[in-house]
Amino acid sequence: MRNFNKILRVVCLLALALVMCVTLITMGGSAASKKLVVGYATKSATNQGWILINNGAKQAAKDLGVDLIMLGPPKENDIAGQLAVVEDLINRKVDALAIAPCDSTGIAPAVEKANRLGIPVVAVDTAIYGAKVTSFVATDNLKAAASAAKWVGEKLGGKGNIVMINGMIAQQTGKDRRDGFYNYIKEHYPNMKIVAEVPAEWQTEKALSGMEDALRANDQIDAVFCAWDGGTIGALQALEAAKRKSKTLLVGFDAAPDALKAMRQGKVDADIAQFLFKIGYEGIATAVKAARGEKVPERVDTGSMVVTPENLEKFIKDNHIPVR
Repeated sequence: MRNFNKILRVVCLLALALVMCVTLITMGGSAASKKLVVGYATKSATNQGWILINNGAKQAAKDLGVDLIMLGPPKENDIAGQLAVVEDLINRKVDALAIAPCDSTGIAPAVEKANRLGIPVVAVDTAIYGAKVTSFVATDNLKAAASAAKWVGEKLGGKGNIVMINGMIAQQTGKDRRDGFYNYIKEHYPNMKIVAEVPAEWQTEKALSGMEDALRANDQIDAVFCAWDGGTIGALQALEAAKRKSKTLLVGFDAAPDALKAMRQGKVDADIAQFLFKIGYEGIATAVKAARGEKVPERVDTGSMVVTPENLEKFIKDNHIPVR
């Protein structure tokens, strides 16, 4: 009887050990198969350029098999609204955050909170200042804007009057595009004059009214550089209303569909193309790698190029831009 009891205890212990092993394996398998969730705080869901960036983000999430929660502020460039969005994403316990900040410094408190909770943060399109980010994925805006200045300078033979339609200088994107163009002109083309800088803050209406003011104040404007293509369209409207487009080079930034359509029509002379879909895609892909504990580069330059009527159709085809 004693031997039987000993055997029974051994069998029970073995059975218990087997159950524990199965449980651990199941838990491990469940953890390994847990789907990552990436939070993405975008700047806008309606701006043409941001639609392309957001599409890239969604495609990356699909390709990499992760869940994407994409939220934006109530209106574009609303930092208070974006802070609330990031707070919401943090409360949902996302595994990583991708943030396209409305304000490069204003977003810092939310990023600091994510850091304290161990959530990796990737800045998308626009840098974040005052808080640590895991990576920054964007166009090199200084370099891209300088390429616009070089193109304008060569076209005008180093002489002429220029108007700059600036974005929001509080954002790194706006500041770098302004500084990249301005500094290159000053350094390489001392005989060219920047006769006006319009503080349009990414608003087409402000670009339009600011361009109208510049046209009234200057009899000769040889080129206009716009920091984004909403500004390009606003400047174009003002130039056409004043019947001065034929004498003025118009250079945009973003290669948004409406600006490329205007180029097809002979109304835009050059546009600095960002690879917008790629910015969104690489932003989420980098966030996923960070969530998985993989090493990611501190800076990912997604590239740029000057689009002109000569390479327009190839650019549209290669980058699947919906130009109708």
